[in-house]
Amino acid sequence: MVAVEQLGGGADPKRYQSFIDGKHVDALSGETIDVRAPSDGQVFATIPRGNEADIDRAMTAARRAFEEGPWATTAPADRGRILMKLSGLIAANHEALSQLEARDVGKSIKQARADVTVLSRYYEFYAGAADKAGGETIPLPGNFTAMTFREPHGIVGAILPWNSPTQMLGRTSAPALAMGNVLVVKPAEDACLSTIRIAELALEAGLPPGVLNIVTGLGEEAGAALAAHKDVNFITFTGSPEVGAIIQKIAADNHVAVTLELGGKSPQIVFADADLDAALPVIVGAITVNSGQTSAGRGSGLGQDRRRVRRTLRAFGHRPARRRLRLRRADQCQAARPGEEDDRRRQGRGRRRAGRGKGLRGCGGLRILCARRAARPRAAR
Repeated sequence: MVAVEQLGGGADPKRYQSFIDGKHVDALSGETIDVRAPSDGQVFATIPRGNEADIDRAMTAARRAFEEGPWATTAPADRGRILMKLSGLIAANHEALSQLEARDVGKSIKQARADVTVLSRYYEFYAGAADKAGGETIPLPGNFTAMTFREPHGIVGAILPWNSPTQMLGRTSAPALAMGNVLVVKPAEDACLSTIRIAELALEAGLPPGVLNIVTGLGEEAGAALAAHKDVNFITFTGSPEVGAIIQKIAADNHVAVTLELGGKSPQIVFADADLDAALPVIVGAITVNSGQTSAGRGSGLGQDRRRVRRTLRAFGHRPARRRLRLRRADQCQAARPGEEDDRRRQGRGRRRAGRGKGLRGCGGLRILCARRAARPRAAR
C-alpha cells in the first residue's frame, strides 16, 4: 500500500505541475494553488494556477499534434492497441492511483479503488471500439453514390468536476482518443492530481506528446479560457447547470459542438409491497455515497403508500425504525482516513465547498413524496 507521506502528507507539500506537450510545466505566471486533503484539511500538495496563457500553450501543442502529429492519421486498430496498453498500465498502478484519489478527493479507499477500476475499463472498452466506428453507404437512384465518413473533431476541450476526476477523465478522453481526437483537459482545482498521473501513463503507453494535455487552474480563469478558445472544436463539460448554460452559449456563439452533463439526483421509488427492512440500507447508502456529492446519488424518494413509507423511512412514530435510520446515517457519515479499510467507516468526507452550493454539507436527509390514495367511492344510499 502507498503511504500517505508519499502523496505529499509530510512536512512539505508535494509540487505538482501541469502536463503539456508531453512535459511537466509550471504556470507561466508562476502562481500556484494549495491542495488540501478534505479528510483533515492539511495542505499536502500544490498545483499550477494556469490561466489563459497556459491554455494557449496547451492549445498550440494540441493543434500541432493534431495537424502534424501522427495520432489522427494512425490506423484505428493501432490507436486501440495504445489505449489497451494504457488500460493495462492503469491496472498495474491501481493501488497507487486509488490512494492518490482517496487523498485528493476525500473519498473512501473503497470508492477510490472502484473508480480506478472503472477508469481502466473505459480505456479497455474504447480500445476495442477504435476500429469499429465506420461510415455508411446510402442507396440513391441512378448512377449516384453517396457515402459518409466519420472523422475526428480535432481538439476536444474537457472541463471536469471534482467529485470523480479519474472516472470523468476516462469517460471523456477514452472515446475521444479512440476516434483520433486530441484533448486539452481542465480538471477541477479541488481534485486533479490523478489526471496528471494518468497523462503520464498515457505517454508511457505510446500516446504522442500533445495529444493529452492537462492544465490545472481555477474555473473562472483556465476553464473560461478553454471554453471560449477559438481553436477548440468540441467542448465537454460536467458540472452545475448554471455554468453549463454559460458554456452552452459560448459554444453556440463559436459554432462549436458541446456535450453537457449537469447532474441528476433521480428519485428512489418504494412500492407498497417492498421489504422496507431490506430497502432501508440501500436507500440510505444511495443518499450518502461519496458524501452525497454525486449526480448518481438519490436525494429524493417516491412512495406508493404514504403512511408506510413515512413511518419507516422518516421513522415518524416508529422508534425502532428511527433508531436504525440514525445508526445507519451515523455509521456512514463518519470521516474515513486516507487508506481507511474498515467498511464500517466507508464514507469519506468528500469536498465540502462552503458558500458555493456544490454538493452536500455532510449527509443530507431523504425528501419523500408519496402518491395520494385514490378516493374511495361512497356507497350508494
